[in-house]
Amino acid sequence: MLTRLPRDLRLAPMDAARLLTERFAAPLLLSSRTTEHLPRVLAQFEITGGAVYDALVALAAAEHRAELATRDARAKDTYEKIGVHVVVAA
Repeated sequence: MLTRLPRDLRLAPMDAARLLTERFAAPLLLSSRTTEHLPRVLAQFEITGGAVYDALVALAAAEHRAELATRDARAKDTYEKIGVHVVVAA
C-alpha cells in the first residue's frame, strides 16, 4: 500500500520496509491451525473474491485478540463476520 499511494505520498520499497520495521509492532501471523480451517471458515461466512484478503486480516487480528483499526469501511462487514472488534478511522 505504501508503495502504491499517489506519487507525492508514495514511498520507495526500501523506505516502506524501514518505516514498517521502525514504527510498527511485529506482524500478527495466522497459525497453521487457522489456515488449515480457512476454506471452511470462508465458506461458512460466504466470503469470496477480494474479501478473502480482508478475511485473512480479520482472522489474524481475531486469533491474537487484537483490535482491528482500518480506514477501509468497505471491508468492515467482512471483518465483523469474522468476529473481530473493528474501529473505522475517519
